[in-house]
Amino acid sequence: MQSCLPAITLIHVCITLCTFGTIPNIVRARNFTMGYLTGSQRRPGNKGYPRPGLTISGAISLAVDEINKYHPLRDNHTLTFTVAETYGEESESIYQTAVLWTEGAAVYIGPQETCVHEARMAASFDLPMISYEIIPTEHYSIVLEELNKKIPAEEESDALYFNGEACKVLGYPEKNGNYPYRAIFC
Repeated sequence: MQSCLPAITLIHVCITLCTFGTIPNIVRARNFTMGYLTGSQRRPGNKGYPRPGLTISGAISLAVDEINKYHPLRDNHTLTFTVAETYGEESESIYQTAVLWTEGAAVYIGPQETCVHEARMAASFDLPMISYEIIPTEHYSIVLEELNKKIPAEEESDALYFNGEACKVLGYPEKNGNYPYRAIFC
């Protein structure tokens, strides 16, 4: 990634999306722990892994700090995150997804290399997952399908999740007219 600015903006969107309305079973919580799946380290002897997590890891720390200090969440909720190292390996990423669930993560951010199986696990745990760097493949639509299950429809947002506050559901249209990329802003 050339710049951390898009990553910081994406993280702000992810945090807003995942903290309001998409986790109805924990809305009364005072702290939301995000499970951050990253590939920022190499296993011993692996000299080839480029460690893309090094680029974004500072951005998530900065975003969480700025939100807690300068843009506090409603009802005095706070954010923290737990780092789970994947070493860029799919099997480790799947394992860490399960570990974060057992540790009570409210949302997943990452992983950056693979996310098809992890997204399905997150969906089965009824938790949102935002994979911040994904290469389009034939599995891309599966990931978007799992993500879209976590986002309330526009007509549900105000009434069910936001107590009448002004909220917008934004989408990026595909050629076929669908809006698979959606975000909620309040």
